[in-house]
Amino acid sequence: MRTTMLLTLFSSIACTAALEVRPSGDAATAALNDAAVLDDAAVLDDAAVLDAAASPDAAVIAFPDAAVIAFPDAAVIASADAATMPSSEVRVVQESCAGRSPPGATCRTLEVECEGLEPLPLALHVRTPAAGTAQRGVLMLGSGGSGTGLWSGPPTADAMIDRMVTAGFVVIEREWLNVRERGWFESAGGLGVRAASCRLAAVLAFVDREYRRGDQPLCATGNSGGSAELAYAVLAQRAGEVLDLAVPSSGPFHRLDLACAGADDPTWQTECAAVKARRCPSCANRVCSLGGGPRGLIDQSYGTMDTPCTGRSTAIDTALLATDGPLSMLRALPHTRVVLLIGEQDPGGYAPMSAALYEGLLAGGVDVAFESEPATGHEFASTEAGALRIEQVLMRECVRRHP
Repeated sequence: MRTTMLLTLFSSIACTAALEVRPSGDAATAALNDAAVLDDAAVLDDAAVLDAAASPDAAVIAFPDAAVIAFPDAAVIASADAATMPSSEVRVVQESCAGRSPPGATCRTLEVECEGLEPLPLALHVRTPAAGTAQRGVLMLGSGGSGTGLWSGPPTADAMIDRMVTAGFVVIEREWLNVRERGWFESAGGLGVRAASCRLAAVLAFVDREYRRGDQPLCATGNSGGSAELAYAVLAQRAGEVLDLAVPSSGPFHRLDLACAGADDPTWQTECAAVKARRCPSCANRVCSLGGGPRGLIDQSYGTMDTPCTGRSTAIDTALLATDGPLSMLRALPHTRVVLLIGEQDPGGYAPMSAALYEGLLAGGVDVAFESEPATGHEFASTEAGALRIEQVLMRECVRRHP
């Protein structure tokens, strides 16, 4: 069900731009993966720390033209009643995985099916606190790109996971296993990115049932492509019904039409500079939209022949894309907090796109914050400062918000 909200939100955040694939922790491998998936400067770095307290509230945000930016009112925000819940099923295929798991993790192989889309295989790599340690909550980690790699790998990321497990968190990494390397974008029946994100929403519901205990929180973070996956699952799907905290890093975008074609939109280029000046003047972004690699992944969700984001086989379809952005189907989120993290050293377009998403969510009544990290680039957890920032947010804000 697509509820189109007239959100011209002066930005086309190209957050998916960095959609990195990082199956290993080797820095050179990560760089090669980025080069393959983002064929232009789609790297995101830290963003100077702008937390909610330091940001103006919805009443004082200066938008370019109030008449141009129409935010949805309460009547437009999709309600979360069970009657509209798309069918989904997560099946346990085996209590092990064919590939390797990170040290100390057990693994389960699942099959995920939702909204009538092609079922996809998934590995859940699970690390649990030591015997005698009280379980504090559950944390889901999502790698970038198409999600066919692991969030762990860089030593700084591994050390952060170890500290979270020691603190009592069950830490779970999701790894899409489909062999075509298209991950969660794969074969969405031509329905696009929003439809494809039902897969993560279904997995989060499964994790909530299987691993969360009592009144413990369920929280999630995802980088780059994983940030887009997480944002769509929360904002346009039903993940907000189980997720207490979402921490997307190095993305995502707020408008898909601008993420794909914002380089040719002079209005967005002007607004991109304005939102950067408001939210992260020290950010190093050199572009305001996604590179060719991430746009190619987005095309996969619309079918093998249609290329509405890249325009390679069929023309760029901005009208279609405008209805498929994270904000175009925003749901009410009474029990989910969102913290957007940006690396200031990232030269890609993620800082202005994420900042524009922040302003749109704030105006839509979402409990949201925007923070930037000066000493980090696009691969957020691959730096000490970036991994520490994610850890600080999770330790501070991963608390139970659902009744």
